[in-house]
Amino acid sequence: MVTLISGYGLTDPGDGHKDTLTLMIGCPVVSFTPTSITTPIGTSATFRAVVESYFDEALESRWSSATGILDTSIPKFIGSKSIPFPEFVINNVTFEDDGVYELQVRIDDGWCIRNTVNLDIIGEAHIAAVFSSSKTTTSNITVWWNHPYQDADLVQSYNVSLRAFDSSYIFLTSVELQTNYTFESSFLPGYLYYFEIISVVYLSESAETIFVKADAINLVVGFEFLESCNRSEQCSPGKHLTCRQSKCLCDGSYYHYNYTCYYSDREGYSYLPFGQKDELLRGDDKTSATLKSPITIYAGDGLEGGFTFVRIGSNGVIGLGEEFNSISIHDIDAKKLKNKRIVCPFWSDLKDDKGYIYYQTYQRGVDAENDLFLDKASKIVSIQFADFPDFKSSWLVKTTWVNVTLHGATGKECCYRLRGSINNLGALERSLPSAGTLLQYNPFFERRLYTIEDFKAREACCIKTKKCNLFYEVRPIPFCYLRSPFNPALNFGDPHIVTLDGKNYTFNGYGEYTMLKISKDSIQFDLQARTDLATTANGTSINATIFSAFVAQDQTGSKLQIEMSRDKTRLVNEEALFYYEKGLSYQNFSHPEFQPIFLDEVDNDKLDIAKIQCGSNPSTACIFDFLATGDIALAQSSGKEEASAHLDMKIIENESPRITGNDSINVEVGKTVYMQYNASDDSNKLPKYNLLKQPESFTLNNTTGMASWTPNDINVTELSISVIDDVGAESPSIDVSIVLCNGCGSNGRCSYDNIIPSENDRFSLAVCECDIGYSGEKCEIDTNACLNEPCPLQRNCTDLPPEQEIRFGRGYNCTDCPKGYNDVNQKCEDVDECSEKTSGCEQICNNTFGSFECLCFPGFSLNSNNATCSRTDENSCNSIQRSCQYTCDPVENKCLCPIGFELAEDEHSCIDVNECDLQPLKCLQECYNTNGSFQCYCRPGFKLNDDKISCSECEEPYFGEDCSQICSCGQGMDRCDPVTGCVCKPGWTGGNCTVDINECENNQDICGNEKVCQNLEGSYICNCKEGFQKNGDICEDIDECSDITLNTCSVDTNCQNLYGNYTCNCKPGFQKNDSDCQDVDECEKGIADCQQNCVNAIGGFNCECELGYNLDDVDRKTCVKVLDICALFPALNCSYGCRFGETNPHRGYCFCKSGFQLDFDNSTCKDIDECKESSTCQHNCTNLQGSFECACATGYTLENDRISCKDIDECLQDSHCEHYCNNTDGSYVCGCRDGYNLVDFSKCEDIDECSTIETGCQNCTNTPGSFRCSCFTGYVLNNNTKSNCTKCPEGYYGENCQEQCSCGQGSERCDHITGCYCKSGWTGTFCETDINECNISDNPCNSYTEECVNTDGSFICKCKEGFTNSTNGNCIDIDECLQASPCNHICNNTDGSYVCFCRDGYNLVNFSNCEDIDECSTIDTGTDGCQNCTNTPGSFHCSCSVGYALNSTTLTNCHNIDECKEQTADCALNATCSDTDGGYTCTCKKGFEGDGKMCTDIDECVRDSPCDHNCNNTDGSYVCSCRDGYNLLNYSKCEDIDECSTIDTGIDGCQNCTNTPGSFRCSCFAGYTLNTTTLTNCYNIDECKEQTADCALNATCSDTDGGYTCTCRSGFEGNGKTCTDIDECVRDSPCDHNCNNTDGSYVCSCRDGYNLLNYSKCEDIDECSTIDTGIDGCQNCTNTPGSFRCSCFAGYTLNTTTLTNCYNIDECKEQTADCALNATCSDTDGGYTCTCRSGLEGNGKMCTGDIRIIY
Repeated sequence: MVTLISGYGLTDPGDGHKDTLTLMIGCPVVSFTPTSITTPIGTSATFRAVVESYFDEALESRWSSATGILDTSIPKFIGSKSIPFPEFVINNVTFEDDGVYELQVRIDDGWCIRNTVNLDIIGEAHIAAVFSSSKTTTSNITVWWNHPYQDADLVQSYNVSLRAFDSSYIFLTSVELQTNYTFESSFLPGYLYYFEIISVVYLSESAETIFVKADAINLVVGFEFLESCNRSEQCSPGKHLTCRQSKCLCDGSYYHYNYTCYYSDREGYSYLPFGQKDELLRGDDKTSATLKSPITIYAGDGLEGGFTFVRIGSNGVIGLGEEFNSISIHDIDAKKLKNKRIVCPFWSDLKDDKGYIYYQTYQRGVDAENDLFLDKASKIVSIQFADFPDFKSSWLVKTTWVNVTLHGATGKECCYRLRGSINNLGALERSLPSAGTLLQYNPFFERRLYTIEDFKAREACCIKTKKCNLFYEVRPIPFCYLRSPFNPALNFGDPHIVTLDGKNYTFNGYGEYTMLKISKDSIQFDLQARTDLATTANGTSINATIFSAFVAQDQTGSKLQIEMSRDKTRLVNEEALFYYEKGLSYQNFSHPEFQPIFLDEVDNDKLDIAKIQCGSNPSTACIFDFLATGDIALAQSSGKEEASAHLDMKIIENESPRITGNDSINVEVGKTVYMQYNASDDSNKLPKYNLLKQPESFTLNNTTGMASWTPNDINVTELSISVIDDVGAESPSIDVSIVLCNGCGSNGRCSYDNIIPSENDRFSLAVCECDIGYSGEKCEIDTNACLNEPCPLQRNCTDLPPEQEIRFGRGYNCTDCPKGYNDVNQKCEDVDECSEKTSGCEQICNNTFGSFECLCFPGFSLNSNNATCSRTDENSCNSIQRSCQYTCDPVENKCLCPIGFELAEDEHSCIDVNECDLQPLKCLQECYNTNGSFQCYCRPGFKLNDDKISCSECEEPYFGEDCSQICSCGQGMDRCDPVTGCVCKPGWTGGNCTVDINECENNQDICGNEKVCQNLEGSYICNCKEGFQKNGDICEDIDECSDITLNTCSVDTNCQNLYGNYTCNCKPGFQKNDSDCQDVDECEKGIADCQQNCVNAIGGFNCECELGYNLDDVDRKTCVKVLDICALFPALNCSYGCRFGETNPHRGYCFCKSGFQLDFDNSTCKDIDECKESSTCQHNCTNLQGSFECACATGYTLENDRISCKDIDECLQDSHCEHYCNNTDGSYVCGCRDGYNLVDFSKCEDIDECSTIETGCQNCTNTPGSFRCSCFTGYVLNNNTKSNCTKCPEGYYGENCQEQCSCGQGSERCDHITGCYCKSGWTGTFCETDINECNISDNPCNSYTEECVNTDGSFICKCKEGFTNSTNGNCIDIDECLQASPCNHICNNTDGSYVCFCRDGYNLVNFSNCEDIDECSTIDTGTDGCQNCTNTPGSFHCSCSVGYALNSTTLTNCHNIDECKEQTADCALNATCSDTDGGYTCTCKKGFEGDGKMCTDIDECVRDSPCDHNCNNTDGSYVCSCRDGYNLLNYSKCEDIDECSTIDTGIDGCQNCTNTPGSFRCSCFAGYTLNTTTLTNCYNIDECKEQTADCALNATCSDTDGGYTCTCRSGFEGNGKTCTDIDECVRDSPCDHNCNNTDGSYVCSCRDGYNLLNYSKCEDIDECSTIDTGIDGCQNCTNTPGSFRCSCFAGYTLNTTTLTNCYNIDECKEQTADCALNATCSDTDGGYTCTCRSGLEGNGKMCTGDIRIIY
């Protein structure tokens, strides 16, 4: 796995160095009142805080001290408060309360810290000693201090102490009133020691002595950053160092910068250190060197292939396998990003004077520092992504931008909630994803760029991915008005205006006025208005004015004019700036004679009437309009509008209320979560809380804003809350993001970082993180690891409890088969070492369960190895007088041979037995016979097991003969085959599966004609051609016109979708000229259709009328007569109309409407025949009355100018061609795809290739446009011809030879059709399964006399017990009764056995022996039975013992005589009489002796001490005791205590323990020494620490248990005790070019034109792969060692200055083209074209034809 991590420096830790995000950017600002309090004991202290949030909202707060988080609910802190107004109260302060307290505030990203206050207790700190300085060495530690600043005279003495962190050293003493002290001892480097000083103070007033302790001081003899260490304690304390890989490094929650450790702001997000040893990149628009990866890295789904290097760009871009940068980050748009493989942490611009970039790569296994960085990166990834808990980086690119200038969006988008209509907008929307963001482009005027760069980006990165929080980090919510400031504007009555200073103004002017003028920087805007007299309903003009026209103009010169229609019911649009009709000017609309009304000049009586008419509290607008018009309805309407306007102003001027509080919560079902919300407003009244959405059981205190919720289930729910003020304004709502956990019991915890999203963006479920050994949704299941039967072979499985699972790292234990047993058919069965001949016995082998025993022939004895035999003095052959080669059997009178040999035909010689030919087979696979024995071996892919008979398949990564080879497979490996090694996945080849098969090159038709093949690593994909997109498996045309981001049509064109493409057509009013759309002058061309006058406009035209005419309000083309001008000139007899003279306005003239002209009489109008002019229409012209109409020849259509003709591209319309269409001038030509023939000029008919190809294609299937060959099973298609089938290569079989033979031990060969071909006795796909011939219904053996025994690959028929082999090989019955009868009495022969019988009085024992029945053993011989029973052959008789009498009736029962009861016994006084069956006993009591009839005390200690050691006689008894070192056993025995069996004899204990009588003795191994105090513990001598090791200066000393090792450092050689620098450049230079030896290393460099690769290799720079090779670049680039060379295509020439750019030769301009005289030369890229002029024909270089001149 590979990790790419980047960051940027933002804050300064205070040492001048730039840090990487040490503080949260969104933390609020906290201020305290006061920041420090000094107070005596017994008082109270109160700290108050103000929390101001400028970015992220403060959610909750808490207080902490040096002891941890404080519980402010206890009496000590009663009165403390949380946000919004945190207070911290400490009641009844004591000396223990002295110290620093911290206020921690939580935001979305975690807890913000480092906001502290100080409490100083009078009476303690002032009489505590003041630490001054210290000096530490390994032999002594000296500490200096000062007397207290105040009341030093109260101090009687000082007590000082020094304690090691592990309490291995503790020393304390009183030093009177000294101010320094030296502790002397052997202090270990790196050990942490605590120094404490206590002032002994006498308070005379209270007559008491108190002890005032100063703060403990940490002292250490420590190592600094990157210094060598053996344990963490050696690293200097207080600097956040820990010992890892023998170096003092920053611990996990800190990172280093320039030898200092800094705290990371969030756990798991410990940002990687930068600066030290990093590469540095500075300068504008720079790119780093190539950072090569040791492996190929794939991103995403791998469709885009992998990359092997990374390059860092200064503009915030990391190129993955490519260099990507830009001069301006604004040039890096979506178009340039297409098909780029880059990582963009942010858009930046690196400036020379400020910014710089640190970067470095790390690779695992290089050294400790590399591994450290990789481990930190792995931790970041594993915590950020919960599905990669065991992520481990192998290569890391670390990049840090410092002091960069960030660029991005500049505009902003404010979104408001919609309440029914656009006129009723609600509060600002701030919840994701509905909130607005910063924008790059204007959504109204830059619609296409906005859609690409803003809208699409938000849709892709926020809406579709559900990662809106990340998107809004880059595009944050902008600062907006809390409520929309835009309201619809209305005017009423006379123009009534409210000025900026709040004054009311009624505008009653009559004329043209400037209403608004803006001039700011480059912005210019003018708004002018024209007023006219208002009229009543009956059309009478009144003394009031209305707006009749507006005109506006901006800085671009664009103008817009809107006028009142003639009926004064609506405004009409005219694109001109206060256009005046002919004969009219500004003066026509200026009315200086008009007298407006001024209220201060109105007669008071009229004013009073107006006020009465307007009602109580009349408005100025009503009064004014009534005085001006006399229309009370109109006036009252104006008054209502004015009142409404005042209300609107009140609403607009009201500030929206604000709400703050928790916007995200983590909550668990059944547990209550508390939330705090705070409302504020600009008025005195507190706004009310408004619950927009709430879950069940949610409560909110409307006074305090404290809310609580106890969820009862995990149903999706929402929580949204706002506040509303007294005016009705609503605040932006807080939409709470909820992460809900269903509870995880006591065996897990809720992981709020590992969530399951829902359809609701603000609701997620937290996943339970179970303890090891538990599972289930709520961690309620104790996982039974034995459920899946993980123990094979019916071994017992024991599920481990969770605590043992944690300790052992597994969930179960399995029992093993005992030694001497094999796993057979998943059972543990005895290994018959004798039949398998693996016992090693020389002569006789006897198998036993789980083992065997070796025996010898007569005349031999078993040797001490229990396997071989040696001859004795006895010669067994002497007794039978036979000459045997080996030895004789005197019983059977025959010769014998050792195991592995058999008698020859001469019956005295021994010949070797070929065990490999015996049945059953001795070896599981292959057998090799040896003299007297055999050896088993395995086929390739198997390894001989320890039993030397069976074989086991090679385990990965081993394969081949005896599993001796190792698979070194590449990324294309499917598996490691035990026989052949690397087996490749489809799409890969090569011995190690490292070569990708380029399917696109091997089969260029693999994707057909409709798609494009893209080769992938190990596969390929069929992509749609450009202009098409996939829908399932079909490529469909993309309608580029439906999405403005998919086309580049300009604003003056319309997009027309084509099949696989699109075209941009000029809009009406424009016509294409080359590549631009130019305005069509409809007026000049006569196509405007205006009735009178025409004025051209961009993209259209405007019609005008002569004086006396007005444009029609509807069609705006025809002219309506409003004034008869001809009446002014009665002498004229105009057939259409009259107009004033342009130079003499007092003279009239006749004029005609458009399309007509005056006849010779200058009065009559006649039609103009426009078709007489040859230039009117390009093709055909038809004259019409007052107009004309153009038409085009077949295959052409009219242009937008309605005159010119352009070719119809039939191929762009519904194509007449089935496949391909090629447009021609006025027509088209059809073509077909490969595999088709053109029929009837447009249809395409499939070619049946199967009827024409050779017979090498075994199965041919014709397909549309092609054909498909397939082969019989066992054959494969030739990749080159695709039409020839060949037999599967060795080791492959099946359809298309896709299957690889992985045959088992029973395989004979690999058949190319069926695969593994099994030997007799084997079955299975891979011949791995033995056929159990004994299990089939047709038993191959005689089931009556024979037993079938299955063997691997075969079977044997073994005679059942009671049968023996006959001469013909059959099993016949043995008549056991005919031989020496096996029965004692009577023998009866049966088939395969015999039956023995006994005479009366005997029982049959062991089936053959007759044993007399001992009736005495079966009858009752107890006290009440036959006490003395005498057995007789076939019978018995009874008698009674003394003290018993025989029952005269049964003669088998005796009954007891009780002498004690009958007092016939003569026992002594100190004896006990006990009746017994048949008598009685007199027994002296314990401690006495005698015969029971006389008893005396026993002195056991004198007579024969029963005690081993000490004996003490007692009355009637004794007591034993033992000496030290012994245990009393059985009250009398003393057993030596073996202390060596009980004490610790491990490496840290008594290594060599010798037990002695009553004691023991310890000694230690070499390299260890005995603890002189305990005398029972050995500890290692650290020769390295004690500096007794003789390692060289350039060597590393490593302590080992009992010794040490010296190792020369990298770059040095020697035995560790002598190390010399290795001159790598002299010995065997590792560098391709230049080598520079350094102390302990070397540095390689390369010549110009080469890049340094992997620190030593020089790789030629292929300049051709980086420079521009486009049409304007180096067209033909040839790479040369260390340089390159450019040349140009024909028609281009090389720039002699740059030598890297080709430019086009303009043959027409340079007159080098050979065009004909009557031809036109047109320059093209790389050439030119010659075109015969109109009316001529030819190829342009020769033109012929007649030129006709038409007059």
